[in-house]
Amino acid sequence: MSQDKVVLKVKDVCGSHCVGIEDGTGLFTRILPILKLGNEICLDFEDVLTITSSFLNASVGKLFGQFKEADLEKRLRWKCSDESDNQLIKIVIKNAKEHFAKPETTRKIENDIVKRNIIEEE
Repeated sequence: MSQDKVVLKVKDVCGSHCVGIEDGTGLFTRILPILKLGNEICLDFEDVLTITSSFLNASVGKLFGQFKEADLEKRLRWKCSDESDNQLIKIVIKNAKEHFAKPETTRKIENDIVKRNIIEEE
């Protein structure tokens, strides 16, 4: 397996406002093959003005469903984010680790509850 370090400029993929699930999914689809090749990746948040938890859940959080936690801790980095963004990233990662550590049946029940709540709010 290769061990290259790839720097991915988030602004080039998602623009300067990274707020939606669609943007997060777009970034996820760019990150995934890089990690599958065994490379390290550094997400460069230079010139990104807004980052939300929904964006991070769809881009970074989902990675914990694809890779082992220890593997991601070695190969996933980020830079050029401010302190509040760093805290948000850490919270999303913590929540993703907890989420994907649960059995599949528990995750399915939780997802069903969230979907029901969204439908009820509409």
